[in-house]
Amino acid sequence: FKKDGKAGKIATVGYTGMLEIIEPTTLNELLQKGIGPAKAFGCGLLLVRRI
Repeated sequence: FKKDGKAGKIATVGYTGMLEIIEPTTLNELLQKGIGPAKAFGCGLLLVRRI
């Protein structure tokens, strides 16, 4: 992508771990909307599964 005529770069990272859900409503919103400013570029996905 370009911003102000300059090529931009997006760095991605992956995390693995366990979490305890304290606010289910907030988690549901994040799962639906994604997180971070690079969602339009395919970033911001949360993949959560029950164990």
